[in-house]
This record gives sequence, structure tokens and C-alpha cells, in this order.
Amino acid sequence: MAAPGKRSTRTLWLILAVCAAPLVASYTAYYLMPARQPASYGELLPTQPAPALVGTRADGTAWTLDGEKGHWTIVVVAPAACNDTCAARLYATRQARTMQGREHERLARVWLVTGDGAPSAA
Repeated sequence: MAAPGKRSTRTLWLILAVCAAPLVASYTAYYLMPARQPASYGELLPTQPAPALVGTRADGTAWTLDGEKGHWTIVVVAPAACNDTCAARLYATRQARTMQGREHERLARVWLVTGDGAPSAA
């Protein structure tokens, strides 16, 4: 009669050990193994005021950077003849604006065209 009692006690201790092992392992790992700094750790750069930019929109109206106050502004600088890389950048700005969801009106996209000529339809 003593044998079944020992067997059930051993089974109980085995179940307890299996359940407690992850908890003991997690505490051991947390307190005894130091955490490493993430690889992308860096410093924030100090903010500076943006220079006063003025220009002309494609429709001929005047544009100033000060007129974009209250908006998040994504600025892309590219030549008027927009190649595939330029088109991909402009597409990325459209996607970034779309991803803002109901806040998309707060984001302004600006394409600063360098050089002469009318901008291509990118």
C-alpha cells in the first residue's frame, strides 16, 4: 500500500516542477543576465527653426513655408524631370499621408523643384 502513495507524490512533485520551471527560468534570466542596449540607440538632434522658404506652386500662386504652420510637412527636393527614384519618393509621401488616417489633413506634402522647367506629372 505504500507504493501508490509514493508514486502519486512523485507525480505531484513532477507536475509542480514542470509548472514552476518557466517561472524560475524567467526570473533567473531577468535578474542575472544583463540586458543589452538596442542597436538603434541614438541621440536626438537639437531642433532649429526652418529657414524662410518662398516659391511658386504649379498653378502659379505664391507659396511660403510659413503658410504650412500647423501642418506636419514632408519636403522632397527633386528636379523637374522626375525619374523613377523621384516618383518612388513622391509615392512614399502620398502613402505616408494616407497612413495618417483621419489626421491626414494635418500633413502637407511639398515638392521643391530644382532647376528650370515645369514639373512632370509624377
